Amino acid sequence: MTFKLSNEKIKYYFSLKRKKNRLNEKKIILEGERLIYQVLQTKNYIDTIILNEADKLSKTRNEILKLAKTKSIPLFIVDTNIIDKLSSTKNNQSIIAISNLPSYDKTNYKDNILALDRISDPGNFGTLLRSAEWFGINNILLSENCVDQYNHKVIRSAMGSQFNIKSIKIVNLDYELNKIKKLNYSILGADKIGESISNINFNKKWILIIGNEANGLSDAVKPYITDLISIPGKGNIESLNAAIAGSILLNELSK
Repeated sequence: MTFKLSNEKIKYYFSLKRKKNRLNEKKIILEGERLIYQVLQTKNYIDTIILNEADKLSKTRNEILKLAKTKSIPLFIVDTNIIDKLSSTKNNQSIIAISNLPSYDKTNYKDNILALDRISDPGNFGTLLRSAEWFGINNILLSENCVDQYNHKVIRSAMGSQFNIKSIKIVNLDYELNKIKKLNYSILGADKIGESISNINFNKKWILIIGNEANGLSDAVKPYITDLISIPGKGNIESLNAAIAGSILLNELSK
């Protein structure tokens, strides 16, 4: 069933583009068919889908409409300019959804962990979450000065990973590592001067820390690191992109 979207609702949804309002309302805007379809398949609650053509031919869109009907999610048909106003990207495919923020479990300090230390680029942040989910890492720690995990670029590049990972927690990383060190973890810091990952064997649980794109690992975390690890290269480029490096390391560590 489709409904008319009121001006009051449009203003409310538009307010969710601001971080403060997202956190206060515990709501975010999802953009594009693939992302909306991914989140619809999770336990997370989408309460509204807004589009400009309900019958637009697309296999993914048809699946979205089927799931929306099954879950009794209301559809709002609007002009393209309203979707463009609510969207933060040009490639919104004329469909957006309003979703609850995901809820998370407590960090499981019996499993492996990925920690992001001052990651500032939304694309890197989202890609690292996506890689973590791919490799089965369900515990993510974020330093307090990472980019907003619900930034629209993070959401799109993570492709719904925030809704599948069991625990994502913003922490004082210094304080948290002090606790983790007492739990017999290997505390791994990604650094180009570190030992090649291929030369290291780990026989206990680990936490991998990926540092800031420009400045690397922060001084606050360095005293806790038990192993600096790197990825050997053959070219002349100075270093790998943080998301690529983190993904390669997760692959090696998860073997």
